[in-house]
Order: sequence, then structure tokens, then C-alpha cells
Amino acid sequence: MNSKTTHSRILGVVLCGGKSTRMGRDKASITHPLGENYLILAINRLAAVCDDVIVSGESQVKHDRVVVTDSVSNQGPVMGIIAALQYAKQHNFEGCFVTPVDTPNLSARDLKLLLDKWNQRRQLTLAQSESLEPLIGIYTVNELDELTQLASSGDRSLMRWARNRAVQTVDLSAQACRNINKPEDLSHAS
Repeated sequence: MNSKTTHSRILGVVLCGGKSTRMGRDKASITHPLGENYLILAINRLAAVCDDVIVSGESQVKHDRVVVTDSVSNQGPVMGIIAALQYAKQHNFEGCFVTPVDTPNLSARDLKLLLDKWNQRRQLTLAQSESLEPLIGIYTVNELDELTQLASSGDRSLMRWARNRAVQTVDLSAQACRNINKPEDLSHAS
């Protein structure tokens, strides 16, 4: 077993399936002040705490990771998480640690806090800042069926779904969980 996870095999998943319409360009390709683009930054921070890392969604950024795509496009992040959980189940991972590509202030230290909490009970573990953050957390492969049902419903809200589940939370700063969605948001990224 990899020393990065002492209790279970966790698959890191960078969610980058959105269209980036508000940004006007692929958010994965934005260069972070540290010199890496957002996608490579997200891959590297997950690689620091996970057994392997994949990308959910397509990007123009070159990388060496497996890419999984949504079975139905334009249905929101739940579809990306489902695709990742299907891959995880096929490859004997216990869960998927998901983070969006557009949270450049999230650190490997933040992810370690979530992983430590996950290892206590191995149940749905999500970040919480000003509110619950369902795109930053660890989903178990056992939640695949429920999420598949959610995706086929008229309401694909991960937030509402998570509020009705037994979930462990880890408090992170609002800055760490902040999404970069529009060009003007870039001035607030570290």
C-alpha cells in the first residue's frame, strides 16, 4: 500500500468538465503565479495525498493522466464524479478525492486535512467554508448508485444531495475553496 494513504486506496480526481464560458477560455490552461497551469497544479496537489490521479473532463492542457468523460455531457459536476467513481470501482479504489481545476488556492495541506478526516470513518467527507463544498471532498464508491440516481433526476444538485447524507466536514478557509470563474477573479488568486 502506498504510504500516502495508510488506511485505504484513494483516487485523486481533477474535475475540469465545465465549458469555462464566464472565463472565456479553458480554466485548466490559466497560469498560476507559481508557474504551473491550473490543471498541473491540481494534479500535483492531489498526487501529494492520493495513490493515483485522473482527470474528469477534457482540456487542451497536455498531461500524462487518464481522462474519464461524462456519459452525458452538460449535466453538471455530478456526471464527472460518477465517471470517476466508475473508474475507481473498476480499479479497486475505495473512494475518489475530487477537487475542481479552478480552485488554485487549495493546498496539499488542506487536502491532507480532508484525507485524515476520511481515514477516521471512511465516509463522505467534504470541505466546508462559508457553506458545504461538495466539489472538494472524498466520495466512496458505495455512493455510485445514489449519485447515478441523482444524475437521472430533475435535480442534480450535489449540495442538496449531500445535505441529506451522513457527511463528515473539514473547515477550510473561504480563500482556499474559492473558485476562479471570471477574468476579474484572477486578481484574487494567489
